Order: sequence, then C-alpha cells, then structure tokens
Amino acid sequence: DMNLMMAYADRTIVLDQGQVLEDATPGKVLTNLDVIKKAHLAQLSLQVLAEKADASDPITFAEKFIAFERSNRDGESASFI
Repeated sequence: DMNLMMAYADRTIVLDQGQVLEDATPGKVLTNLDVIKKAHLAQLSLQVLAEKADASDPITFAEKFIAFERSNRDGESASFI
C-alpha cells in the first residue's frame, strides 16, 4: 500500500523481478515516473499534485508534504510551506 509506505517509511526499496530499481526516500520514489512505470506502481495523487503545482523540485515538494502529513497524524503542529 503506497499510502502506508508514505505515512510510515523513511526508506523505500522498489524491486522488479528481484532487482533493486530504487532505494530512496518515499518522496523520491513517488516522484520517479521511470520507477513507477517499471515496477507497475500506481501513480499517487501526490505526484499529480506536484505536477499541477508546477513544483520546481518535485522530490522536495513530496517530502515536505509527507512530513506535514506525518506531523498532523502524530498531533504535532507543522507548516507545509
């Protein structure tokens, strides 16, 4: 479940037929269209949001969003910007 990975994982390893395609943060994995396609992963709305927001750095955008969501889940106060 990609949403659970985004919520709880600090590191994500994507495999394809036993080969490592990516070993990175969830934000980097979720914004790597090549890895998403090769591993047959569903493109999450976060990736689409980064594109629609015309984020100059989609990885940082995704990682900040993930951190914001985690802090809200944990009852902390955080700013997305």
